[in-house]
Amino acid sequence: MGNEALPAVGEVLSNAQIREHFGGQNEGGIRGSNTKNTVVVIHDPRTKTRGSIYLDNWDDAGILHYRGQGQNGDQQLARLNLRLSQSSERGYDVHLLEALGGGRYEYRGQVELADEVYTVQEADSSGQLRSVLIFPLRPKVLGSASVAPTRGPATITVPEDDDATDVPAEEAGTHAAVQKMLVEMGASMGLTVWVARNDRHRVVDGVPLGDMVGVRSTIPSQFEPATQRTIEHIDVLWFRGNSIEAAFEIEHTTAIYSGLLRMADLISMQPNLDIRLFIVAPEEKRQRVLTEIARPTFSALHPPLRKRARYISYQALNDLRERFAAHMGHVQPSIIETIAEAAATPED
Repeated sequence: MGNEALPAVGEVLSNAQIREHFGGQNEGGIRGSNTKNTVVVIHDPRTKTRGSIYLDNWDDAGILHYRGQGQNGDQQLARLNLRLSQSSERGYDVHLLEALGGGRYEYRGQVELADEVYTVQEADSSGQLRSVLIFPLRPKVLGSASVAPTRGPATITVPEDDDATDVPAEEAGTHAAVQKMLVEMGASMGLTVWVARNDRHRVVDGVPLGDMVGVRSTIPSQFEPATQRTIEHIDVLWFRGNSIEAAFEIEHTTAIYSGLLRMADLISMQPNLDIRLFIVAPEEKRQRVLTEIARPTFSALHPPLRKRARYISYQALNDLRERFAAHMGHVQPSIIETIAEAAATPED
C-alpha cells in the first residue's frame, strides 16, 4: 500500500471504506487488490453460533486458523486462496477485519502466515465431508511493534526481521520433518515425547505427528497456567517419566523469533527450571540464531538465555541420528549436547 495511512486498529469500517483503503471486492471472506498489493481477510467470530461452515478459531499461541474460500466440494488452492497462500513470498500486505454484523467490520491490523497451509476434513454447505484449506495467521511484526487482534490471545512484541531469507526446502527440510526426527530419536532412547499442541495434526510420511510411537497425549500439570501454556506449544519435548529432559524449538521459517520468545518466557516464569533448551535451525541460520540468543533483551533474563539455550543444525541432528541409528536405545539424552553450540559474548 506504499505510504497510504492505514485505519486505526479498532476502527469500524463499511464495505465501501474497506475497498477505499485496501481495494478489491465489496464482499467475500478473502478479498484482493493488485493495485494496492493487498489481501483482506474477514473473520466472523459469530460463525459457531450461526451454523456457518466456516469455523475459524484462535489457538493458545495467538494463531488464527482461518478457513479458505469455497462452500461446496474440496477447497482448491486457486484464485484468492492461492493469493493468500503466496502473500509472504509475493509481498502482499494481509489485513484482518472482524465482522460485527450490519455491514460493519472492525479493523484488527496486519497479519501474516505463521506456518504452511494445511487441510482438514469438514462438512460443506450440503453436509458432505470435504477438504478445507486452513491458513494459520498471526499478527505481523511492524518495525518495533506488532499489531495484535484485541480479542485474540496476547502476543509479545519483537524487533523487525531485518535479514529475511527463505530457506530452500530441499536444503532445510520442513518443520514437521525435523519434529518427526526428534520424536523418533527420543522414543528410541526410551523417552516419551510431546509434540506442540498446534502441530499434532501435521502428517509426515502418512502419519500424524500426534499418532507416532512414543508421543504423549498429555503432559503433567505441574506448573501454573501461563507456564503450562508455554510448555504445551514448544515444538518437541523429551520426557523421562514426568520430568522434561530437553526442549526443542525448530526455526525453519523466515523469522526466527517465535521459539526464542517461548524459551525466554519459560526462563522468565521458571528461572530455576533445569531443562536443556535447543534451537534447531538450518546451517544457513546458524550465525543469526546465535546472535539472537545473545541479544541484550534475552541477556537481561536471569539466567540469560545464552546460558541456557544452544543451537543445533539440521545436518548435525541428522548425522547424529544416522551415527547411532543401531544403538539409539543404549545412549543417553545428553548425547544431544555433543552437537549443540552455545552463543558466545565478549564477557564470556
